[in-house]
Amino acid sequence: MASPVPPMTDADRARIGAAVHEAEANTAGEIVTILAERSDDYADVALAWSAAVALVALVALALAPGFYLGLYDRITGHWGMVWSPGRILGLAALVAALKFGGTWLILLWRPLRLGLTPRAIRHRRVHARALAAFRIGAEAVWLADQTDRADAIRVPTLVVCGTEDRVTPPALSTSLIRMIPGAHYEPIEGAGHLGNLERPEAFNTIVGAFIRGVDSHS
Repeated sequence: MASPVPPMTDADRARIGAAVHEAEANTAGEIVTILAERSDDYADVALAWSAAVALVALVALALAPGFYLGLYDRITGHWGMVWSPGRILGLAALVAALKFGGTWLILLWRPLRLGLTPRAIRHRRVHARALAAFRIGAEAVWLADQTDRADAIRVPTLVVCGTEDRVTPPALSTSLIRMIPGAHYEPIEGAGHLGNLERPEAFNTIVGAFIRGVDSHS
């Protein structure tokens, strides 16, 4: 059973807010914040480092065999051992296995594993995870079709849409007002998906006029 995700702290919220603010300063698009417990375990990075350390150990053994074979003799007390090719190969395999296993065990500590992961790799993994999470959420929203319930709405309804909205194009809004009895449609000229933020004055004027109209008939 997975452990529960700890709640965000004020410092976490501040970091997220700063990241969103920085992103907004460099794009005219919509910023979608994706929060996940982690982007990746980076287990492959730990394996890569373990293999690299084992390879370095083998290269060192190949470059200075006399030193390492003598060290082995001193440790084991096997003075004067005749090192046949088979024994040398066995020692090399043992050294590689110990170096690989030891490095892998050390890198089970996630902070160290993250610290040894190149920044470019972390960015790519985070980006891929964010896209996957956004796609899941977007598909869930898009597939949650509630149009069969639209004709049950019995309150004054205003549908507002930016004329340049590519996420939910105006055609969807005009179709929606035909499903809702008495619904009223107002486009926001030149606005995209977030018309209330892109053209707040126009949005407020449209909504204000609609509310006044409803009040005058109540």
